[in-house]
Amino acid sequence: MADNTYIAQAGFVQFDPQEREANGKDVVDFTIKCIGKPINLRVTLWPELKAGFGVKKGDFVAVEGKFTQSTWQDDEGTKRTSNQLSAYNLHINGQKIEREETERVEGGEATSTDDSDLPF
Repeated sequence: MADNTYIAQAGFVQFDPQEREANGKDVVDFTIKCIGKPINLRVTLWPELKAGFGVKKGDFVAVEGKFTQSTWQDDEGTKRTSNQLSAYNLHINGQKIEREETERVEGGEATSTDDSDLPF
């Protein structure tokens, strides 16, 4: 799969979201059952979408962002596939969650957020 695949998907949050740390930042992960497709999609919300950290099981969300897929074998030797989305835009129960400006650290220097090169 291409390195920069962006998708939009909607569905219901299946389980209670989990907070964790990634790359030194607080993030929230949750899984949605996709509408119209028989797949579950694991979504990661980054600090730019901090207002979305209140998402809960049963919420209807529409999300778009960078898609990745990975495969592995479970303990019984069965091939499994994981679908992940790093969220860029988010709507919860019809309400758009506004992005907050944050700084990105590149090569040890903080730079302002510039998302003008994203395809959506």
